[in-house]
Parts: sequence; structure tokens; C-alpha cells
Amino acid sequence: MIGDKEELNKIIADSDFDQLLGDVENGWFDCKSQPYQVQNDAGKRELAKDISSFANKQGGFILIGIKTKKSTAHFGDEVEEIRPFAQGLVNTSQYKDIIKSWIYPETEGFEVEWKPTKQDATKGVVVIKITEQKESLKPFLIVKTLDDDKQVETVFGYAERKGDTSQPLAVVELQRALRSGFNYENQLKKRLDGIEILLKQTTEQNYADYQKKTNTEKIESRIETALAHDNMSKERTIILSAYSDEPCELKTIFLTTEGSIRNHLEHPAILRYSGWSLETLDHAKIMRGEMIRVANGNRKVIDLYRDGALVFVGLANHKFLAWGDSPEKQKINSVAIVEIIYSFVNFYKFVLADFKVSPKEINVRVDFKNMHLNGIKNYLLPYAVNTYAQMFDDDKKEAPDDNGMFIKSFQTKDYNVAIIAYDILKEVYFWFGQEEDKIPHVKAENDSKMVDINSIKGIK
Repeated sequence: MIGDKEELNKIIADSDFDQLLGDVENGWFDCKSQPYQVQNDAGKRELAKDISSFANKQGGFILIGIKTKKSTAHFGDEVEEIRPFAQGLVNTSQYKDIIKSWIYPETEGFEVEWKPTKQDATKGVVVIKITEQKESLKPFLIVKTLDDDKQVETVFGYAERKGDTSQPLAVVELQRALRSGFNYENQLKKRLDGIEILLKQTTEQNYADYQKKTNTEKIESRIETALAHDNMSKERTIILSAYSDEPCELKTIFLTTEGSIRNHLEHPAILRYSGWSLETLDHAKIMRGEMIRVANGNRKVIDLYRDGALVFVGLANHKFLAWGDSPEKQKINSVAIVEIIYSFVNFYKFVLADFKVSPKEINVRVDFKNMHLNGIKNYLLPYAVNTYAQMFDDDKKEAPDDNGMFIKSFQTKDYNVAIIAYDILKEVYFWFGQEEDKIPHVKAENDSKMVDINSIKGIK
């Protein structure tokens, strides 16, 4: 796998594109099998969208002439084939002119170059390099001037790179971002650290009354609140919730300092490159003085409440949990379900450390919603991805119901992430009708079964 931008730079400089075979697209690396169709405005806008999305984040590379496919072992598209083409098929000067005229303000230090391959100097790959831009220049907007006989109008849009995709903001999101100020989080929030605590929308007495309800009583409405994000209630979803029945409060949920639980939510631990994680690449937003939220489109949303309740909602379809399968089948990806449950349990370790007084016990709840959507049932196969059992549907077990739910309780003094994750995962497999010994990436140690993290990290 490509380790960093410098390594990719070297591969490009050496024109040895075959080294990219098997690599996975990410936040700074994207591939296109064919040139942009810039003879029309739709193609020009697509080029501007992709370039501006990288410029609005950390920069990156777009390589044209490389075909990808969905990976079953990684959360992203992997390089399947190098498809170089003759230099005359792409006018790099035209690309540069489009980028300059369609993006405002003008990006600094971008390059567009046709690079011959090491194997055949007559065929090559177009490399577009977008350097990391100054924060003071952001946001970079997609701009189009419409000129007719009566008036001249300018329309614009905004996109940013999130994971392996370049996502344009919807109108509602764009209006919200403009209202809030794009550069607020990056330039001002560190100076205003802690002030948000003084801006509670509920009085201390109201919050105290609210706290009298147990989290078990609140969790249903909190799940519904999370599902309301971007109409996720209408999609196939997995919901993971963790909470305590004891009165609790977090210390740093409304702080932005390094090491705060808010900072951990914005930058959660990641097991491996291009795996399934809680990462959203989003800034946490305070909602009603009650919780903070991060989201990645409608792919996943995470709500963390000031009393320590944590709710994660992720799509259970081919866009996330069933990654690598088609919309007509919806097979749960076996490494995805292991990784996301482990990541959720692991993140709650940081939540426990942030309590003013740590609870003695927590509940972890798992919900599945709409698993029979449109008459197509999600299903689960035994063992790890890319095994013989995963290649065929002979041993598939379908979701028994459209919706499912179970709750497990754990003592916080014995909070072993790998063991707890396995106990939750076991119930998931049981719900689907799969035996315990069919769960992948598991090891036994000291008479306990647990998720084997080294096994996951070793996936190629």
C-alpha cells in the first residue's frame, strides 16, 4: 500500500505505475479510467468538482488512465488495471484553463502532466497534482457564468474530499456552511476554547431534571434523532449504542483542546489503511447544548451526549457495511462488521476516561433496521473475505427479520476492548444464524475469545 504522498510522488517520477496495482483510493489519491469529457459543461464541472474537493482538504493526486474496482478487504476502490493512452488524447493545457476558469479563488501550485509509462514510452497516464492550499484561501468554489442576451448570472457549488470520494455539498449544507463561516473551525475555535460551555441552551436546572431519566429511557429517542440525519431511517442501517444507567457527565465534550473527547471524536483511532472505522473527516457540532455530532454524508453519523451516551449509525448496504457487493444482493462484508464493532468499543474506552465519575457498568446495544428493504434481504457468510466460503452463497444466512436488536452489559473495571467486541460480534452472528466458530479474525487467549487485531491489520 502507498504509505504517503512522497511515496506516490516517487512512483510518478519513476513512471512505474504498475506499483499501484492493488492500492486503494483514499483522501489524497483518486483514479479515473478515462479522461474527463471536457467537450461539454458537465465534464468541465466534474473536473472542477474533483480538483476543488482536494483543494478544500489536504491536496492530493488524480491519476487518469487507471481502472479501479471495489475492494472486499478495504473500504475503498482498489487499482485493478493500468490503462495508459497516447499523449494526444488529452490536452493538458485545456485542463489547466478549465481549472483556472471554473474554480474560485485560483488554486496555487497545481500541475497537470501526461507521464509516459516505464514499460511503453508511447503510452502514459495523466497526473493531476493539487498541493495543500493555504487555509486563508479556502473555500474553493466551483463557479460557472451564465451569459445570455438579457443577463449575466453566476452559479457556484462547493465540494470536499471525504475518504475515497469527492462530495459536493447539498444546498442545505452549503447554506449552513456559509452561515457559520467556512474558516471558523480551522482558525477561530482554538481561540474560543471553552466559551461554548457558557452558551448552553438549557439551564442547569433543566439539564438536572433531564438527567433524572435513565439513558435506557432516552436511548430510543436518541437513536431516532440519529436516524433522522439525512433520512437514514429509510435506509438499511446498523446502529451501535453505548450508555450507562448511572447519572454521568463528560468533562471535555465541549472543549476543542487536543486530548479532549471532542477531539477524539473528530480524529478517532484507525486500525489500518482503508479499513472500516468511525472516521468521518468532520468537525464536531454542538447540538442543543446536549450533544456533539460528526457525520460523513449519509454513510455514517455519530452522536456523543454529555452524559456519555454514544450512538453510531452506519449504512448496512453496499455503500458501507455491505461494501464490495451489489445493490441487488447486499452481503454483509465480514471484515467490515468486525472492524466497525471493534472501533466502536475501542472509542468508548476514551469516553470512559472522560467521565467526571466513571460508571460501574455500561450497556451496548446493537440495532439493525430495514434489512429486508425492497424485498432484498441482507445476508452474512461465514469466515473471512476472499476465502472459498465467501466466494459462493452456499452457506449464506439471511437477516431473519426486517429489524433486530439486542443489548449486552459490561463492567467498566474489566473493560477489555477485544473481548467485549467479540461478545457483541458473537450476538450479531447468532442473529443471522451463523455459528460462533464461523466468526473471522478471532483468537483465544487465557480461556477467553477476542477479536484478533493483528489479523485485521495484516489484511492485504
